[in-house]
Amino acid sequence: MKNATYNTAKKTVAYAIAAFSFFALCACSADSSIASPDTDYSVTSINNNDFEKSVVPVNNRPALPEGLGSKWGTVTDVRDGKTYKTVRIGVQTWMAENMNYETRLGSFCYENSADSCAKYGRLYTWTAAIGSIDNECGVRRDCSYLENAKVRGVCPLGWRVPTLDDWNTLIHYVGGIDVAGKMLKSYGDWNGDKNKSVKNPDMYGFSARPSGGKTDGIDYYSGASFGTDFWTTAQATGLLNNAMAIYISHRSNKIFGIRDHKDTGNPVRCVKD
Repeated sequence: MKNATYNTAKKTVAYAIAAFSFFALCACSADSSIASPDTDYSVTSINNNDFEKSVVPVNNRPALPEGLGSKWGTVTDVRDGKTYKTVRIGVQTWMAENMNYETRLGSFCYENSADSCAKYGRLYTWTAAIGSIDNECGVRRDCSYLENAKVRGVCPLGWRVPTLDDWNTLIHYVGGIDVAGKMLKSYGDWNGDKNKSVKNPDMYGFSARPSGGKTDGIDYYSGASFGTDFWTTAQATGLLNNAMAIYISHRSNKIFGIRDHKDTGNPVRCVKD
């Protein structure tokens, strides 16, 4: 029931309250903007079977084809000694894993399980993700000025929480909003129809895992293996209690921009300064 709740009730409520045009929220060109939420997910799949067959998994991660500009690396967070995989995609370098740095307040393991933190990274409130405190950028506090700012937040030194423009750059590079969800998903972690594992190409090595989330204000978790929302630095326009997240669903090849309550627990994927 939890997975069903995450993919119907949670998102339906979010979309009903927060349906929006991403183009209206930022000064982005039309070809790089994130799609408005698609409530029925009536999206046509990529019709390219030969492409999928050409990807050969290596150690549960597909080989990166030549010429895509991808390059593996690592970064160690000196605060706790954890090391993260990184990947260069086009002109950007991203972490290829979610942050797993424990903050004093506002960070959680999915269903309070240390194993989940090891697999998916931690879930953060937006306030914790951007490295703030409630009386600065929490609920009913205006931090709209952070939308295009370089905010380190929970990220290691030299890295930061991505802006909407950072995400748009990535989405444009991997093929646009209609396919970016599929291109960025990890290889074998995602469930599909009848709970069968879906082998996504993970062609660029971003490896977005379906880490689920924590409902705002209560100890309730849902959605692992079915979806994920990544925090951005942007507060939702005109809404002090909401911030922008990037949503990837097991049911769609697309990628979406949505509004989540600031107290929702979502993962953070850092981008290099």
